[in-house]
Amino acid sequence: MKPPVKAPVFNDILKHWARTYIEKANDDGIVSGKEEGIFDPDGNVTREEFITMLVNVLGLELLETEQIFDDVEVGKWYEKYVNTAYKNGIANGISENKFGISKNITRQDMCVMAFNGFCKYLSEDESGERFSDDSDLAEYAKKAVYSLKNAGIINGRGNNAFEAHGTATRAEATVIICLFIS
Repeated sequence: MKPPVKAPVFNDILKHWARTYIEKANDDGIVSGKEEGIFDPDGNVTREEFITMLVNVLGLELLETEQIFDDVEVGKWYEKYVNTAYKNGIANGISENKFGISKNITRQDMCVMAFNGFCKYLSEDESGERFSDDSDLAEYAKKAVYSLKNAGIINGRGNNAFEAHGTATRAEATVIICLFIS
């Protein structure tokens, strides 16, 4: 008798390069779809979506705190995740009083948040080959980006370019999270 075949949860990842990672992260309760049967792997990930993934994978207790950022609405699904990440030193806002709700996360900011969340597992080694567009990286992001690169967590998108200000996809964000927990 053949073992049962697990049906795919998301119909739009069947041939996607990140399918295995997405399925694992979904099974572990780290990510969820946009709607029933749809993950939208090549869609952009917002700052609050990525921080939710990080808080989930780190197993942080959600904190009840006062309002920290003006754009983080009290009672919204992301409020406790953003406040927990901020209080744990994982994420800052895009300004002193704005987190950047609904803004797509840049690749460099995703690396900074991931580095802050997993820094105890990473070397702060910035040596090695630089990305061809290294001059586009913000100074605050260089340590995080190159530490993740040297750990084999991230790579460029082609021609050894990192595209620091480019937006991260839902698949890229999921893979980064999964590489830390594998």
